[in-house]
Amino acid sequence: MKLFKSYCVDTVSKVAAISVMAVTISSCTEVLGIGYEVDWAPVVMDISVRDRYGNDLLNPDYPYNIIEGSTITFQGSEYAADCEQYKKFISSSSPSEEENNDEQEPATKAILPIMNGFVLMNGEMVGNESISGFFMRFGEIDGAADMDETLVVKWADGTTDEIRYVCNKHKEGRNPTCNRYFYLNGTKVSSPKFSLVH
Repeated sequence: MKLFKSYCVDTVSKVAAISVMAVTISSCTEVLGIGYEVDWAPVVMDISVRDRYGNDLLNPDYPYNIIEGSTITFQGSEYAADCEQYKKFISSSSPSEEENNDEQEPATKAILPIMNGFVLMNGEMVGNESISGFFMRFGEIDGAADMDETLVVKWADGTTDEIRYVCNKHKEGRNPTCNRYFYLNGTKVSSPKFSLVH
């Protein structure tokens, strides 16, 4: 009987020890962030420009707009202002049945940035009609990459603006964080939505 009791106590002790180890390993995995895969969303920058009288300088119907000839430089590449997506948007009707029935490619888990360039847009194009006026959207920039980059915008009216984008210290895990800062002409701003007055 004593031998049986000793066997039971040893077995219970081993099971308890294994359980404690499993919980400890599981907790360490969560604390260290092991087992969590983070998809960092790509970054886009929206830039609106008005003159001192409130005229939208990115409205293609405004005779003194500054769209054509404007550029943005990022990481050594220059992107010209692109109105084609806007023109296609306003001239398109509802998608045809053929387009609606196209088979979709399977989506991957990772959110990969797609560099669309420096594109003229309005709120209707992005599904937010509360946005008044027009803006130039630049991106997408890889949200998972550490960088400290200055983007130079050269407008068709001869003026220049600088946007500094800083992103670093990515921390993955259950609650992912990173440092992300935006500066417009040397002044820190809270988001990548920039409103300029020329």
